[in-house]
Amino acid sequence: MSSMREPPVLRNHLPRDLVLNILANLPVKSVLRFRCVRKSWNSSITSPSFISSHLKLNSSRRLLFMKCDRILYDRQLCTVICEHTFDRISEFDIPFTWPKLVGSCNGLLCFSAKDGLYLLNPSIGKFKAVSLLSSSSSAGFSFVETGFCYHSETNDYKIVKISYYLGGTPPQAEIYSINSGSWKRLHPPFAPDVLLFNIHTDLFLAPFVSGALHWMAYVRKGVREPARPFILTFDVNEEKFGMMETPFAVIRSNLCRVFKGKLALTEEEGDPLLLHVWVMKEYGVHQSWTKLSVVPFHRVIRFNGYSDNGLLIVEKSYDIFSANGEVEILLHHWQRRSMKRRNSTVEWMNLKRISIDIETLHEKDVGGNGIEDFRSGTNFIESLVLLDRADMVPVRL
Repeated sequence: MSSMREPPVLRNHLPRDLVLNILANLPVKSVLRFRCVRKSWNSSITSPSFISSHLKLNSSRRLLFMKCDRILYDRQLCTVICEHTFDRISEFDIPFTWPKLVGSCNGLLCFSAKDGLYLLNPSIGKFKAVSLLSSSSSAGFSFVETGFCYHSETNDYKIVKISYYLGGTPPQAEIYSINSGSWKRLHPPFAPDVLLFNIHTDLFLAPFVSGALHWMAYVRKGVREPARPFILTFDVNEEKFGMMETPFAVIRSNLCRVFKGKLALTEEEGDPLLLHVWVMKEYGVHQSWTKLSVVPFHRVIRFNGYSDNGLLIVEKSYDIFSANGEVEILLHHWQRRSMKRRNSTVEWMNLKRISIDIETLHEKDVGGNGIEDFRSGTNFIESLVLLDRADMVPVRL
């Protein structure tokens, strides 16, 4: 006879649906602990249906930021903070060498690292190394842009790579499916007579909106034609590229982002700088581009992006101190800065990370939570995604 007796709550046999409903409303860490209670619970928790239900019920939105390790520069640290209070929730090392964040979907992070691509779910502490094509289309190209997306109809996560020269050979593209575990070539993003001048992402991720990835691209027809800004799109359902016109004809923006679930652009203008926030109210309808707000960017060094609830996250400077203690004058411009010196050498600059409500222009200091000097950031949600896959590798974070 077994010396172990089931707790009363289990002997009373709560209805299975009720138990699963309770579990689906718990945080990820709590759910993972309940896998040890019974084999049937573990089987239910790792099922695709439960993982999907838990994801839909999870309303805890986070912001995730990356920054270099101060000692090991080939490593990156991640800090997760609450979107509403900006309190730090967790911090972990990324277990890859020279990682660059490619995208974030449903709690699953995609990284491009020194030795390849990786998918990581930090909430469950598991990752998957993505195999490469035997003869990758990116070989020999000067630039490679990567996007990460989710195909809801097939519950599949996909990686899109675009390889190109600046205004040279037509770009090539390929796509990876986690369900098939393989890559395949895609039709070229542009017509043969269109030259890709540049795709600008910098440290920003290709936003995934309305079932499509988006990049701000500059293209031209012929070598002598001036480059024009377009939004390069990739429809994940159709697996086809497209081009979308911007609401302005001249190159005054290089930021393509998500604002409250809609495609957004930022347009810079004036000195001192003003930031115009454009939002596509109805996806795919050019006439629905709306200038939502104008935000003065006095003393702003860098625009970092939007939170899910629509707050601007920026890096702002205050004072620059010289060796003799005098305050220098700092002139700020969009993603660049210059300075008037007064016969002294600058020692350091006081920078702060702040959030800005674009409707009220209210500012809030979000520093002091481990996101100082971060390299890139994204919206994030804790989830059980890929917990049901046997090819995921456990990792201690």
